[in-house]
Amino acid sequence: MKKNAVNFSGSYNFTKKLTVSANVSYTHQDALGRMGTGYDGANVMQSFGQWFQTNVDFERLRDYESPEGLHRTWNYAYWLPQYLKPIYFNNPYWVRYKNYQDDYRDRMMGYLAADYKFTDWLTLTLRSSVDTYHDVQNERIAVGSRGLSSFMTTQRNLMESNTDLMLKFNKTMGAISLNGLVGVNYRHRQQQRITGNTVGGLVVPDFYSVTNSAAPYEVSEYLGILGEQSAYANLSVGYGGFAYIEGTARVDQSSTLKSLSPNAEDTYFYPSIAGTLLIHELGGMKDVAWMDYMKLRVNYAQVGAATQPYRTISTYTQNTNWKRLALYSLPNTLQNPDLRPEYTRSLEAGLEMVFFDSRIGLDLGVYKTNSFDQILPVPVSRATGYSRMYENGGEMENKGVEVALHLVPVKTPDFSWNLDLNWSANRTMVVSLAEGITSLQLMSAWDVKVNAIPGQPYGTIRGSDYVWTNGKKTVKDNGYLMIGDDPLAILGDIQPDWNMGIANRFSWKGLSFYALIDMQQGGDIYSINTKYGQATGVYAETAGLNPKGNPKRDPVADGGGMIFEDAVFADGSPNDVYVPAYRWGRFWYYNNSPTARYVFDASYVKLRELSLSYALPSTMLGDSFIRGVNISLVGRNLWIISKKVDHFDPEVILTSGNAQGIEQGAYPSVRTFGVNVKLDF
Repeated sequence: MKKNAVNFSGSYNFTKKLTVSANVSYTHQDALGRMGTGYDGANVMQSFGQWFQTNVDFERLRDYESPEGLHRTWNYAYWLPQYLKPIYFNNPYWVRYKNYQDDYRDRMMGYLAADYKFTDWLTLTLRSSVDTYHDVQNERIAVGSRGLSSFMTTQRNLMESNTDLMLKFNKTMGAISLNGLVGVNYRHRQQQRITGNTVGGLVVPDFYSVTNSAAPYEVSEYLGILGEQSAYANLSVGYGGFAYIEGTARVDQSSTLKSLSPNAEDTYFYPSIAGTLLIHELGGMKDVAWMDYMKLRVNYAQVGAATQPYRTISTYTQNTNWKRLALYSLPNTLQNPDLRPEYTRSLEAGLEMVFFDSRIGLDLGVYKTNSFDQILPVPVSRATGYSRMYENGGEMENKGVEVALHLVPVKTPDFSWNLDLNWSANRTMVVSLAEGITSLQLMSAWDVKVNAIPGQPYGTIRGSDYVWTNGKKTVKDNGYLMIGDDPLAILGDIQPDWNMGIANRFSWKGLSFYALIDMQQGGDIYSINTKYGQATGVYAETAGLNPKGNPKRDPVADGGGMIFEDAVFADGSPNDVYVPAYRWGRFWYYNNSPTARYVFDASYVKLRELSLSYALPSTMLGDSFIRGVNISLVGRNLWIISKKVDHFDPEVILTSGNAQGIEQGAYPSVRTFGVNVKLDF
């Protein structure tokens, strides 16, 4: 990937009262060969971790294309020259050099602002900003690949503008300070997308254009426009330099909530209030020598949000034409003209403390956030002609604790040791869903589902479980695992119990050494790679010696096979039956196991970063125009110290959002090394 950027900013005082400022930045980004993800032929890790043939010579695969342009692989569908294409997987080098993706993006953003000072405490500001980008993404499947050759191109254009007019004031009257503003805002957002793709394959190999389509190509377009106008106010009142209270109020009106319904609610109001007490500034506390700083904070806020365009009115979808007739259909999801805004209420309290000349610092925070009237696509009876409908409903509650500790255990004129520890625990629970809905599926893959269930953590992982006898897994008489009757048993959830980071910095004269360790405790991941990779014999644990000391893949009669250890029969007696492990469909076969066999603990401990830096002493720079030089060697993601899963990094999963908790074709985490040089002029 290549990225170039240029930025300009400046300001000019036209008069003592009028100041105009501006900023503009431009970024151009080119990317070639982004990695595919998920269960897809463009993801080479999916084949490596699940279905790959282990005796294939990778050096021979490097020669991925014959002089005639044919695909060289090891798993041909047919051996006739005209059919030389893979039946299961493309040559990974073919994927990288023939079925590659490319994209570029041009982005420009900036603002123009004018400030007029009526007095030293009253200012009028007019500010307008624009953020716009244009990007193009091309995806190709070459002739000779597994599956149909194709080309798809997508162009996106986005333009968002914000204009604010604000009257700001800052006034002190004795022990009382006033700081605030009133303003109005208009926001306009327009997004356009055009996608064209071939149909029926490519006519001419290696010519990537939608016009090179064997059948009439398809083009789809999207245009989404959002308009939002707002009025807002903010007031902060301080007393004596130690007590502050701040309140905000905002009302928004959004075009995406407008509809023909008499119940439409396109306007919504939300306030906030916050209080701060600087305890160290109180009369009796100023004389406490060991206290440098102590602040108590409490705040409450409510935030409203609209929805995306076209959620309140149904639009037609264009289908493939029949002969010369254009065909259109309604979408599977019914839009709702009675949608209301979503709201989030949050309450947070915290205490910040610094002691002994900044040798000890502590920041404690607790919070609770409730999101309600969420806009969700809920299932409806297919007799309606739809599968889902957008509705307001449901509530989610998020609670958490955050602790930040700063220590300076050693400090001398030449040497110091700084220790920073951050610990947090966060839990999101589903309080309720839309009326009549007992479970909302967020993600599914084969036999596993990720759900939102009232009374359960958000992102509950469901599937078939083991049959348990006295707390132990139960096997059948033939030694294979018993599978529970419930295909939607709760097996875990995607949320960790807690996260922690520990950073140490040791400084000696101009030399500084920094180390950061990250930890996660808990959270669950379902691994599709493990499910298939064990069944196909890709992973090392499917070979080697069994508990008897014999090769696992030998016949059971010869002392081979595998046993489900620490399992029992239905009567509670220990399992002593070995089962074959030499081929597909036996010990490692996923259909012989419950979903729970592939749900793993996502805990880990990582050495996140190491750096060594040196600041040149000023005596070495002399009278040069360079005032300071700092040289650093930096390494990131250096070592997974411990984890509870094999074959993949538990931090690297399929994607974010609703697909959390599903690992599939995960790429190895990447170590990075760099040299930084910082010059001060």
